[in-house]
Amino acid sequence: MNFENEKKQCLEKIDKSKKQSVDKGVKDVVDFLNSLDDYYTTSSCSGRIMLIEKPETGKKNDAEWLFVSHDKVDANEVFAAVKGNNAWFKQEGAILHVCCRTMDAAEKLLSIVRENGFKRSGLINFKKRIIVELMSTEQVEAPVIVEGKKAVHDDYISILADSANKNMEKNMKRIEELYKALKSVFSDQKL
Repeated sequence: MNFENEKKQCLEKIDKSKKQSVDKGVKDVVDFLNSLDDYYTTSSCSGRIMLIEKPETGKKNDAEWLFVSHDKVDANEVFAAVKGNNAWFKQEGAILHVCCRTMDAAEKLLSIVRENGFKRSGLINFKKRIIVELMSTEQVEAPVIVEGKKAVHDDYISILADSANKNMEKNMKRIEELYKALKSVFSDQKL
């Protein structure tokens, strides 16, 4: 199958994410990349703050989401969700998977995203399809319940929430700067 057909099929698929839609914080970047001849997104997240119950299996898909927000949070929202046997507070930065027509297109995209703060970006597949993972660096991760016992005081959960909120602000600024850079570089290449 050629790149255009793969792109068409991918973009017409039903969103299978838990949220079932593109996060508003990253939608402009996703829409812009999808409008270019040499790229399309296969998945995206604008960044999030969450509490998860880590499963004994260790498999990500088996984790139970106790709380999730793609925006800044109030510590009271987090307190209300703390429960379970092995609950972790997590804040993750933006992540996008972008399929590229050629290695040259992938290298060009990587150059742009790294210059705009997405330092942990790289090729994650280049055999069947060329896929670049754009990953922001902001993150916080800490256990809050271990083996059914609260591992931290509420004050510490407030500190985690505050730190995560600051990271989310940085993350959103980084996404905005990336969008501007992509538009600047690719403004003459839109479909």
